[in-house]
Amino acid sequence: MVELTWSIILMISSMQDHLQLANTFGALFIGVILVAILFGVQVFIYFQTHSGTGISFYKLVVIWLW
Repeated sequence: MVELTWSIILMISSMQDHLQLANTFGALFIGVILVAILFGVQVFIYFQTHSGTGISFYKLVVIWLW
């Protein structure tokens, strides 16, 4: 049982040597920026289409999330 545990630990440590996330941070950054822009557009459209309804709970939630 001890040998199995050590083999799992060695396997995980060797996987960490080969796993390089530095190459994917640019794609992650672009995705986050794109999602933020699209969410902003969605919020803008929501407030333009529901401008005459007054302040409701849903509008406050949208403002809080934005």
